[in-house]
Amino acid sequence: MTTKESESRHIASAEGLAYNTLRQLIHWDPVMVLGDPEIDGEHEKLFELAEKACKLSRDHENAPEIVRAFTEFGERLIQHFALEERKYLNTGSEGETLHIAQHNAMKSEFEFIRQRLSQGGIGWAYEEQALVVLNFMIGATVGHVLQTDAHLAQQLN
Repeated sequence: MTTKESESRHIASAEGLAYNTLRQLIHWDPVMVLGDPEIDGEHEKLFELAEKACKLSRDHENAPEIVRAFTEFGERLIQHFALEERKYLNTGSEGETLHIAQHNAMKSEFEFIRQRLSQGGIGWAYEEQALVVLNFMIGATVGHVLQTDAHLAQQLN
């Protein structure tokens, strides 16, 4: 095996490891159920869309599909936030105020990324659009759903 073949094989295995780590991180598992079928169904769909984008990110030619998956993810996320706020976040407590502030921050970040994607990502710190998309999706799923929403569910129960 030539040095170039060895390097290519090493890079491919590293990409496989990164992909598989991401895929496990944003994979829905029934253990994540919080107890509200409507909310849990939305959470599961968000994880499915993030996992789809992760799979698509393995090939640069899938950029248009990643953008579509990101757009659907963000639109569903905004609808989810509205439902969650109507159902659970209406007492004005400090914890709820912070939760809603997180929703607002993620909505703003989604709109910013969507705008940049529509411009082809010009002026981004990262050339790789998939990296920006997946980073947002991981923050919304693993960060918000598994942490903040789970904490909210504990408080409500």
